[in-house]
Amino acid sequence: MTTPARTLVKVCGLTTVADALATAAAGADWIGLNFHPPSPRFVPLDEAAAIVAALPEGVEPVGLFVDRPPAEVVEVAARFGLHTIQLHGSEPPEQVAALHPLRVVRAFRLGDSRGVAAMLVYLGRCQSLGFPPFAILVDAYVAGLPGGTGHSIPVDVLSELPPLPRLILAGGLTPENVGERVARARPWMVDVAGGVESAPGRKDAGRVAAFVRSAKTGSRSLALGREKHIVTLPPRTFRELLDQYSGGRRDFSRAELDEDLERDLCGATLADIDLTDSSIVADFRSADLRRARFSRANLKTCDFRGADLRGADFAGAALCGTRFQGARLEGARFAGSYSHSRELAGGEQPDW
Repeated sequence: MTTPARTLVKVCGLTTVADALATAAAGADWIGLNFHPPSPRFVPLDEAAAIVAALPEGVEPVGLFVDRPPAEVVEVAARFGLHTIQLHGSEPPEQVAALHPLRVVRAFRLGDSRGVAAMLVYLGRCQSLGFPPFAILVDAYVAGLPGGTGHSIPVDVLSELPPLPRLILAGGLTPENVGERVARARPWMVDVAGGVESAPGRKDAGRVAAFVRSAKTGSRSLALGREKHIVTLPPRTFRELLDQYSGGRRDFSRAELDEDLERDLCGATLADIDLTDSSIVADFRSADLRRARFSRANLKTCDFRGADLRGADFAGAALCGTRFQGARLEGARFAGSYSHSRELAGGEQPDW
């Protein structure tokens, strides 16, 4: 999935029906129910049932668990009709698989580059099992605490994140800083708890409303910035992309070409095209992509079989389900890219 036109908002740690209704009225897309007993935001099961029953249509309840047995998670989800659950402990990749068909948001606490590397190894294992998380939440690392600390992820760590499908940004977000953090990290969703509270577990309706406005204003500002960067409006179909390429345009950086669009670029001539920081689902079989730039792109189930990729740059790209069999890769660069199944060392070529 590409980054939506507006950033989605999840408000976590709701403990009363009144707070949940005010949060929904403010425009939150998801609300989080914390089933971790040591947390000050823990919600008893009876109150959780009342909150879920009161939510208006279109607001998704999400259950948060920390190191609970899969059978217990499934039982609670079934009791409340939850479709999405969040794992915020040390649950192994096998537990993500065991919870299928629930949609699993897997949280990772990041304090430095080692945390980012460990996250990528974890996601690789999930991919090898055939059950990647539905979404990936990144939070700040604080020793001994699973989350909800009010600390922010260091900026230098955020800059190390590769493109991730359905990235949820958490950690120290407030109405005052969320717009800037959205512009920096380009998340699919933001997640807040303490930053909109009057006391642990009690939401301040004014701060919730201000947070939602700031998050969505930030994403609109980012969209305007993308259009300015691209100069012309991004193509709505791959046919438009080809037409613009034929007219001399080469810079399609930050484009979002996803599964809602025509996918066939088989055999196309796209030498020297720049798709840096783009998010793409496409069929590039046998295409001429010499010296193409895909650095930091999110390439989801793209098919490059038989393509000419000599001199192409995939540095820092996310190669999720991407196929390269029979492609010409002489001089192609993959430094810092990853395939969910393993990181690719500097200069190493994939073995698909």
